[in-house]
Amino acid sequence: MRPGEGTEDTRRLATQAEVGDKNWDLVTYLASYKARLVVTGWNKVTNENTVEVVHEALIREWKDLQAWVSADRHFRTWQESLRASISTWEKSNRDREVLLRGNLLVEAKGWLEKRSSAITLPEKRFIQKSKQRERLNQYGLTTLGIIFATLSIFALQQFSERQFQDKLMSVLIGGSAKPELLPILPKALEIANRQVYSNHIDEGIESYKAVITATQNFVNAALKETEKFQEKDIKQVLEIQDNAENFLSKIIRDKYFSQLQKQLDNHQFGSLRKNVKVTDFEDQYTDGALKTTYRILMRKPGLEADLNKNGFLDSTEKIYLPCKTLQEIELLWRRATGWRCGFYDQHNKDKSGEKYYIAQNCRELSHMTLTDQIFPRPIDDAIGRLKNCKIEEVTNETH
Repeated sequence: MRPGEGTEDTRRLATQAEVGDKNWDLVTYLASYKARLVVTGWNKVTNENTVEVVHEALIREWKDLQAWVSADRHFRTWQESLRASISTWEKSNRDREVLLRGNLLVEAKGWLEKRSSAITLPEKRFIQKSKQRERLNQYGLTTLGIIFATLSIFALQQFSERQFQDKLMSVLIGGSAKPELLPILPKALEIANRQVYSNHIDEGIESYKAVITATQNFVNAALKETEKFQEKDIKQVLEIQDNAENFLSKIIRDKYFSQLQKQLDNHQFGSLRKNVKVTDFEDQYTDGALKTTYRILMRKPGLEADLNKNGFLDSTEKIYLPCKTLQEIELLWRRATGWRCGFYDQHNKDKSGEKYYIAQNCRELSHMTLTDQIFPRPIDDAIGRLKNCKIEEVTNETH
């Protein structure tokens, strides 16, 4: 039913997904000849079971139902508004501009935290899409600002500055990763290379990260719409993504590894302070190699993978950690600690993931792994990236 705001509550058609599979047996009973309180049906368009209160008079007379609705009115009113937003989004062909933003997104996050079990999977996906758009916008507005500020210096003769800005913006923020926009990738990569060559290091790092974001959006688009992308298109995207990662890792190695190497050689490992918050960032650590490693990966001057500056490595941020950088850091720590310390415990065969937390022989890091000390929990995304980069294979083959 639809809760009224200053008016009577009214009935409405609900789907099985909204009611929940666990509750469908109850719906079936309420629709049976014994009860006849609701009516079930089938939506031929969406191929879903539906249910509806048999008559609005029942809403007025069913006291228990009134009590349930009154106790939950605030949440249900918001949920009806959310469903209207989802309907609008679907009708707009899932236009990203129709997703939740601002106070509406803040409210949705709050309800998701408090009433997750009462929110359906399609509703959760819509909120998640809105959160992803928010993070992408935060990234795009800061990073693209840097790129566009220097674009006039490195503008390409074949591509007008205004045209390039519009197309890159549509891919990074609007999510419009279409095959006809693929030519922006080599252009954006060339801009990043020229920035680094001209010693604009910070701008170059942000530009490489923008290229990685754009390539990832193209990969995601190709997975959803395979008929629109040719095999050569995907190959080109992956090659540019690899190039951007390799250039990025080279910058980090050339510019920021010397201090880390020196600290490790001098056994200045540092430690994680007690009673600190993740938003203390590098101040969580005493001076030493641990602090430098954190800064290289998560902050500036470095990769600044923590784009939204919340202290965590989110699922959309892990792509900004080049595999070569992670592999090289792993080897530096292993060599400096007699192969005791790294992103995982070599002697722990636990398949549950514990070996990325506890390292029994690593006294230099208080018997914890580098993963645990660098990435605040939950660290599933960090572990996923390390596995994807085959960190364990690197150390096993080398040692």
